[in-house]
Amino acid sequence: MRKKLLLTFTLFLVLLGSVFAQERTITGRVTSAEDGTPMPGVNIIVAGTTNVGTISDVYGRYSIKVPAGNNVLEFSFVGMKTQSVEIGASDVVDAVMETSAEMIGGY
Repeated sequence: MRKKLLLTFTLFLVLLGSVFAQERTITGRVTSAEDGTPMPGVNIIVAGTTNVGTISDVYGRYSIKVPAGNNVLEFSFVGMKTQSVEIGASDVVDAVMETSAEMIGGY
């Protein structure tokens, strides 16, 4: 009887742990398409959310916790095209930012 109770309790803890482990940490690096240099200060958000985001550090690196069910990261920076990158199965997602050719004010 004690073994059954212990086994049931252990199984319960394992299942409970998997319920709370519904987010994963994604890391990566953001670089410029022009010369491959790291880009600090790039905004990275989980697409479809308004409060899950981070910015890249001085070396262009970032780390973000992505909730389950979200599969796209959006990278944005002033003067650059916004990039939407699908996460897929990897825990490392790098982004290459391209210069935006749009002119402000029509000049």
